Amino acid sequence: MKAYKEYMDRIVVDPELHEKIMSRLAVPGRRPRRFYRYALPAACAIMALAAVWVLWPAAERDRNGKNGSNGFPEPPAAAFLEGGKLYFNRLAPPDRSAGPSFTADQAVYFFEELTGEKVARFFKGRHPVPAGFTLEEAWAGYSRDGKPVTLQVIYGRGGEKIIISMGAGCFYPMAGARVSNIHGTEVTAGFWYAPYGLQNAPLYIAYFELQDWLFAVETQLQVSFLGETLDLLLEEGVDPGALVPASIPERREETLTLDQARSDAAFGRFVPAIVPEGFSFVSARRVIDGAREHDELNLFYEAGLRYIRLSIARETPADASRIVDPARLEHYDMSLYPVPWAESVPEELRETVLHPVFRREDLTLQILYARAYRAADTGDDSTGYRMQFSVLGGGKVIDFNIKGATPEEVLRLVQSIPAF
Repeated sequence: MKAYKEYMDRIVVDPELHEKIMSRLAVPGRRPRRFYRYALPAACAIMALAAVWVLWPAAERDRNGKNGSNGFPEPPAAAFLEGGKLYFNRLAPPDRSAGPSFTADQAVYFFEELTGEKVARFFKGRHPVPAGFTLEEAWAGYSRDGKPVTLQVIYGRGGEKIIISMGAGCFYPMAGARVSNIHGTEVTAGFWYAPYGLQNAPLYIAYFELQDWLFAVETQLQVSFLGETLDLLLEEGVDPGALVPASIPERREETLTLDQARSDAAFGRFVPAIVPEGFSFVSARRVIDGAREHDELNLFYEAGLRYIRLSIARETPADASRIVDPARLEHYDMSLYPVPWAESVPEELRETVLHPVFRREDLTLQILYARAYRAADTGDDSTGYRMQFSVLGGGKVIDFNIKGATPEEVLRLVQSIPAF
């Protein structure tokens, strides 16, 4: 995870995409309720494709003073294939001190699990692996307009794996490496002793450009698996046109007036009819991001340094773990926990204490006082209470983030919601 975080810190995006990201920071967001399933696998796949490799001298010995490591023999300098001779370069493990630069059109917007049929179509009607290997997992990442950006296909046979990865715009050649030619395609192959998986067993990898894509083929222990896969894959090539998503998730983001927000078909009836005296409407934003399952309406009111932020979304299964029983004060009463909460709130209660969900029929003035607290910040007017909580009703969850309103005013605001 540390390497993943360091990698993410090195990613550079183009100015237009950066500006769009920064513009979102001013918008009151809601607490994320879902983890994006493929985010980490995608990052790991891209790291593998974009690794900067450093050649080790062929005569260099490992830390045990032997060629090979822990009894595993050195791979042959070259392996003969029907399509040509595959040369192996001894490599250092990937150096992640530099990362790739992605433009907006290369960014992965959504992922799709691939069926065996779609994978076979991509590989022109067959699976390019030795006999006995079967498809275990496959997924593709697409841009906003549905173009394939990355792919990973994993085949298995017992404990053995063959991984075929594909990515666009991330080509890092190994300077000085000996290049092979397999079926007319230049292939750079090598090995290193992997610090993961089967400890210190040789990991074989080859990469090449094919039809404007960078491919990487990786396996462990058996060099013949790599050679046979390359022979089958490069003999026929691939059909990127087969990577067509079943559907492209909807994406929409627009700024609304208060009247437009109240007229929204999904969430309009959950917009409060009144707000505390002195507060005025500032903005509303409608966000639909099907890839990340975001569908919400955000509203922002302010009165000087005081504010009210609302985020309205559909109820999800993840919300169930945050619903609290009013009789169990330890799950939501802020007076029980002094600042800093990271130290005072037990870890097992942190989810509900910091982000509780109350059923509409359970919300009372007493509960709002239990949620309210005061904080004095430098340069702040320190007026009124602060409180954060969510209310469940009518199949929707409304997140409230409030500064400068009394519990009585907040209760009237909630009671003014037409759907409630």
